[in-house]
Amino acid sequence: MRFMKKLLFTFLWVLCFLTVLVVGDQFLLRFPADNIVLLSDFQHFYRDFRQRLAHTLPAGRHKGTLTPALPVAQRAADKRAVVDQARLVAQQTRRQAADDEPHYIYLDGNKAICFASTLDEIPASLRHSAKKLDN
Repeated sequence: MRFMKKLLFTFLWVLCFLTVLVVGDQFLLRFPADNIVLLSDFQHFYRDFRQRLAHTLPAGRHKGTLTPALPVAQRAADKRAVVDQARLVAQQTRRQAADDEPHYIYLDGNKAICFASTLDEIPASLRHSAKKLDN
């Protein structure tokens, strides 16, 4: 009889714990918390975490291994695309940096340091104080 009481007591606590988990899960998924800063950030994190967790769980019984979210070929293609895109952005950044580099430095009327790419960008009254930058 004492064993049955302990078993029933344990079962009720497990049931209460699972109920609290389900209620918390549904609260974090459905409660509109747009105006509550901390809660809306936590909800965003929780939804993202829950979605990522769902993608890493095995789709079927696979001897203890997890099924990847994307097939290997798709992940390799995505990596190549990301690398190609990163190279393109790096090239564009280098070109912009070379084009946008200031070639002159001068002080304006308020004694603030200013930069210019050409002498034409510097006001005529301040061109005498402009110094060419070495690249």
